[in-house]
Amino acid sequence: MVVGWSRVNTRGGPELVGLQKITQFESMPAKRAFVYILRCADRTFYIGTAKNVQLRLAVHNAGKGAKYTRPRLPVRVVWQEGPLSLTRALQREYQLKQLTRPQKQALIRGRLKVPRPR
Repeated sequence: MVVGWSRVNTRGGPELVGLQKITQFESMPAKRAFVYILRCADRTFYIGTAKNVQLRLAVHNAGKGAKYTRPRLPVRVVWQEGPLSLTRALQREYQLKQLTRPQKQALIRGRLKVPRPR
């Protein structure tokens, strides 16, 4: 990241009246994430996004994860997909949350193909 300062004219005239911080990102690696489905102890599903699914699973099982999973421990990963860009992973998470329970079960078993959003 390159950080610099740029002079800003806030009055519309020729005088320079202040400085504005500018930030430019150079060759930043794209943020990557996975979409995952957990099966909770009460047999419900939880869908989430994480950069590291195994680390996120440990956080869930430590009772420090999502509020939904805390009373439903232990949880286990039954499906995951990725890596995707962070934006695409969040879109995919939303798309999968719209599925019915039978559709989620079919996806987990590999019997349902859900095209990724564009």
